[in-house]
Amino acid sequence: HQVFLNGLKAKVDAAGLTDRGDILNTDEELFDRMFAINTRGPFFLMQDAIKLMIRESTQGAIVNIGSTSAMAGQPFISAYCASKGALATLTKNTAYATLRNKIRVNQLNIGWMASDGEHEIQTQYHGADENWLEKAAAEQPFERLLAPQEVAIAVTFLASKDAGMMTGSVINFDQSVWGGYSFAPPTPDEPLKL
Repeated sequence: HQVFLNGLKAKVDAAGLTDRGDILNTDEELFDRMFAINTRGPFFLMQDAIKLMIRESTQGAIVNIGSTSAMAGQPFISAYCASKGALATLTKNTAYATLRNKIRVNQLNIGWMASDGEHEIQTQYHGADENWLEKAAAEQPFERLLAPQEVAIAVTFLASKDAGMMTGSVINFDQSVWGGYSFAPPTPDEPLKL
């Protein structure tokens, strides 16, 4: 690892698996794969990065890519939501553990983003037609979805010295206000079915 990590100043974990499965139909294999990629991978990559930063007395930065689904999420991605929730806890725990080493650890929870991956998800899993993005954007407060370039800018900020001493933060990057609603809290569209 030292050959590749020598002089490490920042580490960004952007891997993620979003396969579908609710609380009733997620099998152990999907659950384990979801946690392996979304939680276990970042854990051990952070471990290696932090060891190197401590050994080299580097005041580094770690940025984990989470999801706004970590706070509860959609019923059809239960294991995904749980794995990203675990990552948020891991981010805060690691930030606290490395505080005296001056290693900053933050997480950017991404909301609904207009990416190639999202296009594949919408058409493959949700039966959306090719112009789903136009329809979805029209329903959003900013009349668009989050752009990957915006995420890159936010990650660059969190990984840079411009973020100052910010650590242990889990930032929701979305066009919604969590906990706010107009009439009544949202409820599932339909009951679970066996």
